[in-house]
Amino acid sequence: MSAWLLQLLGFDSAASRAQVRGWSLEFAGMIGPFMAALLIVGLGVAAWMLYRRNRTLSPARRTVLTTLRCLAMALLVLIAMQPTLVLTLGGLVKPVLVVLIDQSLSMNVADMNGQKRIDVLNRELLSDEGGLLAELGKTHEVRLMTFGQTTRLEPTGFVASGAAQPQTRLADALELAGKSAGAGGAVLVATDGRQTQDQNALSVAGRLASGPVTVFTRGLGSLTPQDVGVVSVTVPQLGFVNEKVTAVVRVNVRAQNATGSAGQGLVVRLKRGDTQVATATVNAQKPGVIDVPMEFTAQAAGDAPLVAEVDGVPGDVAPQNNQLSKPWQVVDRKMRVLLVEGSPRFEYRFLSEILLRDRRVDLKLFLTSASPELSQAADSPFVSTFPADAAELGRYDLIVLGDVAADAMTLRQQQNLCDWVTKLGGALVVMPRRETPQLWRRTVIESVLPVTLDAAPNPDSPQDGVEVELTPTGQESPMMRLSADDTINATKWRELPPLDWVARVSGVKPAADILVKRKGTNEPVMVMQQVGAGQVMWVGTDSLWRWRRNRGDEIHAAIWGQIVQRLAMPRVLAGGKLSRLTPDRHAMQTGQSVVVTATMFTPAFEPVLSPSQGLTVREPSGASRTVELTAVPGRPGQYRGTLKLESIGGYDLSLAGSDALPRRVWAVDDPDELRDVALNENLLRQIASTTGGEYLGDAEALAALPRRLEGDSARSTTQHRVPLWASWLVFATTIVLFSIEWLLRRSWQLK
Repeated sequence: MSAWLLQLLGFDSAASRAQVRGWSLEFAGMIGPFMAALLIVGLGVAAWMLYRRNRTLSPARRTVLTTLRCLAMALLVLIAMQPTLVLTLGGLVKPVLVVLIDQSLSMNVADMNGQKRIDVLNRELLSDEGGLLAELGKTHEVRLMTFGQTTRLEPTGFVASGAAQPQTRLADALELAGKSAGAGGAVLVATDGRQTQDQNALSVAGRLASGPVTVFTRGLGSLTPQDVGVVSVTVPQLGFVNEKVTAVVRVNVRAQNATGSAGQGLVVRLKRGDTQVATATVNAQKPGVIDVPMEFTAQAAGDAPLVAEVDGVPGDVAPQNNQLSKPWQVVDRKMRVLLVEGSPRFEYRFLSEILLRDRRVDLKLFLTSASPELSQAADSPFVSTFPADAAELGRYDLIVLGDVAADAMTLRQQQNLCDWVTKLGGALVVMPRRETPQLWRRTVIESVLPVTLDAAPNPDSPQDGVEVELTPTGQESPMMRLSADDTINATKWRELPPLDWVARVSGVKPAADILVKRKGTNEPVMVMQQVGAGQVMWVGTDSLWRWRRNRGDEIHAAIWGQIVQRLAMPRVLAGGKLSRLTPDRHAMQTGQSVVVTATMFTPAFEPVLSPSQGLTVREPSGASRTVELTAVPGRPGQYRGTLKLESIGGYDLSLAGSDALPRRVWAVDDPDELRDVALNENLLRQIASTTGGEYLGDAEALAALPRRLEGDSARSTTQHRVPLWASWLVFATTIVLFSIEWLLRRSWQLK
């Protein structure tokens, strides 16, 4: 098939010079070949009959018009058949080679004999000096692409003048390059292999291998650069005034014999704002990751970042990563918890003792079987009644509903409790006694539970108890952690004593997450669900206290403490009883935007309705401005807007006319791209191996790549599918035929 026809069908210049090894037609329309033939014959006969009756035309003219009409109608029938031309091209086809060039910040690290990685890449690959791209162009159609935070196609002759992108999306870049290369193509990636996005480049490589697309990787950088950096700071989400806090600073040591600037070991400092709160010295004899626990006391309430610093090493190639800031808030109020019980069962006794001892918790107890006089004693934690309205409920962050029957609360109190959860973001834990779950069936409370209650009574306790285990979701939940180490955490859960019983439920609601289940089954024990603005947790047993055996508070108190802190935290941070201000992030790079949501209700649980609300923003410079939050369609009382953070520092957000606690968000100049600057050789080798390519570890290996790819074009065959029915050529031909017939009819004075 001639080159010009291939080009008319949409092939590029390289493909149009190929040899056609084979072709076939496929039809996807509802009209089959037999029916199409009948239609064409019928339409042809009709056209012949039409012009045969016209005696003013000569035979030659009748033949011309009949032929034009038949050809045009035949093309319309062909379009209805939806034909696809399947071409197998080979011989002269050049496979596509996509050259991917890393343009992220880490490519500026000067750890290749004192040279920047991006400069070495330019010299080896992009400059005219080596002529490597020209050599590759003899056997392949070379396409240049750069990647970092985004991936884009570059023109011929591109030279990387610098690397400035603050993120690396290697998986996305490989995906796009593979699509560009196509079946039988190849990709050459020049990178240090660092990724800042949580992406699986190996899974992308697996998909490319089935293409097939071959990936070659040129690793740039040192495995052990002269560098020490702070990787992360782990600290409780919220601090309380005068509470002792342990922050874990993770330090990544890449340099050999890292001794710090003073030669006495690496000094790690922790600051809150401008005040140093802790210091530690680390002796790093060899490269590796070191977790440094640092204990301090939160002295003052407010938003001030925790800043972790580590001494640099002589000749540090990335001093930017010696410091890391983490936004952190300290509050001067306790988590307000209401524990509602019918009788003082064992779980109630132990849980109330745990929470009364916790200095972060302001605990109130409502015991329906207790004498009202208990609440009248000085400093008594008891209350005499369940909260009667929204204002009373609004003072609590978390309510634990225990051994209480449905008739212990009025219908109004039940509805208020549900509104407090769904509208005001309250947190509810439901932990029934064996006899009480069925009593809540078909009540308004059941509507917010993450489980569907069963009508049948709970079975008797098995003689050897009920063993439980974490689900995959539970393994990731901070509430269920008994150790920061995954292996130790799993071991501790396996060793827990069995529970007495587990409540029977008929199902788990679709949006709920099972955290703990009965061992070897899918029977839920602890289930969480977001319900409207709040959260509800189902604890289907009142025998967690069994976990105290031989361990005391170690397990039981830890689990309850984490549940209380995790569930109460959103309202503690929000501050207001009826309104709250919620940014979607608390820290971001300068130039990025934060989405701010305001939720506003009246004391009667009615949403505050207006077209918009004004958000007051105080910038790091001290200047103030107002950002409009517009009403969210379909969500009465909710308003949302976007704020772009242009300068480094803290931005104070407040909502006029509400009791919402002011919030602070931070703009930082702290790219994750430089947290770890070592060459990720292992990843690059795996990508190349998965796709049948090769890891190119030095300039010589890269220079030999043209010889490695020499035979590809000779044995290259590709299959192409051309939908003729959607081709511009077919449509244009049909229109031309009808147009010629019309023009001839006009010139021959036919109607």
